[in-house]
Amino acid sequence: MSLLKRLLIFILFAALIPVGMKAQENKKFEINIGISTPGLYALTDKDAATGGNERYDFYVDGPLPHYPEEKQLVYFDLESYRSTLYPSISVELSYKLAETGFFKRLSLVGMLGYHMVGFENFNPVTRQSRKETALRLDYLMGARLRIIDRSHFCMYSQAFLGKDFRNDCEYWTIANEFMREGHEERVDYQVTFLGFQVDLGKESNLGLVTEFGYGYEYSLSQLFVFIPGIRAGVSYKF
Repeated sequence: MSLLKRLLIFILFAALIPVGMKAQENKKFEINIGISTPGLYALTDKDAATGGNERYDFYVDGPLPHYPEEKQLVYFDLESYRSTLYPSISVELSYKLAETGFFKRLSLVGMLGYHMVGFENFNPVTRQSRKETALRLDYLMGARLRIIDRSHFCMYSQAFLGKDFRNDCEYWTIANEFMREGHEERVDYQVTFLGFQVDLGKESNLGLVTEFGYGYEYSLSQLFVFIPGIRAGVSYKF
């Protein structure tokens, strides 16, 4: 089953949950679907870091002093591609642990993220170009701390850990060094520094969500505290 089909099935299943459940006065569940800036792979993609200059860069004027001779061709490959990063799509499902007591401000949260990158690798010898689409599906679990929790407004922080499924696109092995070296042993993570959920009306279960954070799902800069990634979407309480 393709990564896109997995994502669509999850969203459909999540969207049907509120329909099959009886509405409660104290709603414990919230699901939101959002779009965000790309994850950490955007920060280690050399082409994306230079702003996508619409041309290929090749280092052919001699050996580079900081690269051993045996790695010259590897570096050459890294410079012979272009990438197009698309916004990420993700779904969050949270459950309030308690209405009173020690856990009253805590929620368990699950997250599913879908990422897509357009990848073009150019072979300077054959003068041929190969275009592919890099796909990644992430699943993460975590906890949410509701800093301010009102009936129609919530400000929170949250953190996730998880893993991912990737297709075999060359992007993950050539264009993105961070995702290549030792990634199979890594744990994906996402931290939401601040998130905001606002209901659209006093009687409405629908709302708007905005999150600022850093990690595999959304990020924007290595200076993650000062320039975090942004995620925005719609929510539904039940």
